[in-house]
Amino acid sequence: MLYRGSHSVYDCRYHLIWSFKYRKRALEHQHEGEECEKQLREIADHYGMEVYTIEVASDHVHIYIQIPPQRSVGRAVGILKSISARKMEDV
Repeated sequence: MLYRGSHSVYDCRYHLIWSFKYRKRALEHQHEGEECEKQLREIADHYGMEVYTIEVASDHVHIYIQIPPQRSVGRAVGILKSISARKMEDV
């Protein structure tokens, strides 16, 4: 599906994978993984990104996401990781 901006048409999809520090098994319980997925979807929606699929394992995260061309991939990953980490501390 093509997305339209005011002066552009784009389809920028990325398969992103990141692991936790030292591959630590931070999300061992199912409810933690579900909460992490929920948080990532909310953050992406708030910042104009569209999540197609997410798989949260105990020591890493896979996410297939569409990122608008106005935002760099590195900045988008930084947003997703930093905000979700802060929110997951409360869980």
